[in-house]
Amino acid sequence: MRPHALGAELLSISAHKIGGPKGIGALFASAGTKMFTTAFGGGQERGLRSGTEALPLIVGFAKAVEITMANRETLGRQVALLNLRLRELLQAEFKAVQINSRTDGSPYILNFTLPGLDNKKALGLLSQMGIYVGTAAACESNRHTVPEGQWRDKHPLVLELAGYPKKDTRSTFRVSFFANNHPEDADALVGGLKAAAEGLGVAL
Repeated sequence: MRPHALGAELLSISAHKIGGPKGIGALFASAGTKMFTTAFGGGQERGLRSGTEALPLIVGFAKAVEITMANRETLGRQVALLNLRLRELLQAEFKAVQINSRTDGSPYILNFTLPGLDNKKALGLLSQMGIYVGTAAACESNRHTVPEGQWRDKHPLVLELAGYPKKDTRSTFRVSFFANNHPEDADALVGGLKAAAEGLGVAL
C-alpha cells in the first residue's frame, strides 16, 4: 500500500524493522508538506539532513528491502499463522487473558494482558529462560536515561484510550514476530509465562 493511500503526509521507515542495519531509515514526505531542520551543514538530503551519507548502511537497507519484497507474501502468511497460534495458545492456557490487538491489525505484533501478572518481573524471569518480549514501545524504556525534566509522559496511554484500566498496563505484554520465529517459539512463550506466573505466585 502506498503512503498516499494511507492519507500519510509523513511516513518514517526504519531498516532494522525488516532485518536491515540499525542507524538507517527513510522518510516519505508528501508534496507541499512544510519541514524544517536542526542539522545544518553541507546541505545533503535537500538540506534536511546534513552530513555525509552512510553508504554501507544505505546499501544494507536497499538489500533488506529487496529481500523483504521478494518474500513478503510467504513471510506474511508465516507470521499470520504464528500470530494466530499464539492467540489460541494464550486463550487456551489463561482464562483471564485479554487480547488487545485487533484480528485485522498487523500480524507482526501481538499485544495482550494477563491481569495480576507484573510484566517487569515476568520479563526478568522470561529473559532467564532465553525468551525476550516487551511491555511497551522501545522508546518508552529511555525515560530513565534522558536528562531530568526532558521526558514527556505518553498520556493518555493507548490502552487507556481503548477503554482498558490503567492498572492493566502493568500486566501487558508486546510480542513481535519475524521470519526467524517458528511455531515452537509460541509454545515456549506460553510455557515461560506459566512458569513465571507460578514463580511469582500468580494464579492465571
